[in-house]
Amino acid sequence: MKPRSNGRRHRELLVGCSKVSPACSHCYAETLDARFHPEHEMDGSRVAKHWGIDAPRRIRAEKAFSEALILQRRAVKRGRQIRVFTNSMSDFLRIAET
Repeated sequence: MKPRSNGRRHRELLVGCSKVSPACSHCYAETLDARFHPEHEMDGSRVAKHWGIDAPRRIRAEKAFSEALILQRRAVKRGRQIRVFTNSMSDFLRIAET
């Protein structure tokens, strides 16, 4: 699969997070996850299923790495450098609290 060529240069290795502060109630990443990968509640509302301490994370590292390599090859071919924003939708460095 080819990465989108619409100017977006970000790759998500992991999607999901543990809510750690009151600011998390306004999380854009959780809102996007609920929109595109929802788990429906009984009332029909969409809920993000990858958020919370015990919630499963959506792992897409292999796909993200292959997409990043394609972007790199394109940049080299064009004689350019690119920046790729990674993991704006996860807390991949956070150690789960036990």
